[in-house]
Amino acid sequence: SGNIVDLINEGNAIQKRLMQGNLKPAQHEKVFVRLMLLGKVGAALKWVSSNRTGVHDITPEIISQLEEKHPENAPPTSETLSKLGNSELPKVEPVIFDSIDEQTIEKAAKATKGSAGPSGMDSDTWRRILCSRSYGHASEDLRYSLALLTRKLCTELVDPYSMQGLLACRLIPLMKSPAGVRPIGIGEVLRRIIGKTVASHIKPEVIDAAGPLQLSAGQDGGAEAAVHAMRKLYEDEDSEGMLLVDASNAYNSLNRAESLLQIQHTCPEFAVYLINTYRIPCKLFISNSQGAFILSKEGTTQGDNTASGFYALGITPLITILATIQCKQI
Repeated sequence: SGNIVDLINEGNAIQKRLMQGNLKPAQHEKVFVRLMLLGKVGAALKWVSSNRTGVHDITPEIISQLEEKHPENAPPTSETLSKLGNSELPKVEPVIFDSIDEQTIEKAAKATKGSAGPSGMDSDTWRRILCSRSYGHASEDLRYSLALLTRKLCTELVDPYSMQGLLACRLIPLMKSPAGVRPIGIGEVLRRIIGKTVASHIKPEVIDAAGPLQLSAGQDGGAEAAVHAMRKLYEDEDSEGMLLVDASNAYNSLNRAESLLQIQHTCPEFAVYLINTYRIPCKLFISNSQGAFILSKEGTTQGDNTASGFYALGITPLITILATIQCKQI
């Protein structure tokens, strides 16, 4: 009949059946996970809503479970305080950060992908503001100001309460089989641009501080090395079994205060930036909760792209201790 509305409705009905008709529940989950890993949170949530799975409704019980996964902060251990508390800190020359300039910020902005934090400004918006020629010299001036801010965060301590807006994150409570909650944090894109700049700039120092046993600090071929090491142990005639340890809520359970103290000595180039971004708890705003939030007081913060380096260095002392334990038989 040529009615455009009828044609659109017919097309939508066909497309809906093509997308959902032959997919099994496990395939629905794979689609959702893939969209989340690509940073397409909006598309992932739309997919979830159309399939009635994936994200919890916000209830007091869900908020309580989220709070349980973000424990209270713990002080450094007495052993660490006695060992490092009064020792002299290594000196870092601020000049090593002088090469962070507006071009470095532009490169990080172009490489940053994903959805928005609490402000609602996603990576596409920030990339246009910082990299588009439409704004003339304003974009270049803003990149220059962000480079100054990045260098300042790496070289001197700032008022932590002035950082609260930058450090805030959006928190999405995903369903976890069988009846748990998997919190996914999305940090402000501006923080991720700054964090990507810092992580790239001090990557050699982080790798050197982590040592050869910590393979998640950015080493090239780290996963491959781990696979070969496990294969060698598996093929060893003296090996009768291997124990795989999965730490519960690991990133949120790292002793933040102790790790910051350790990193001041093991990787001082990274320490000032981490202190500026982790000195006080940050707010995690729960999606679709009318402004409800919880505090991230311990461990690393989801939505921070320097969190992996922080965690890798934070558990390096534990890995070093475990490497000294020789156990042939239990």
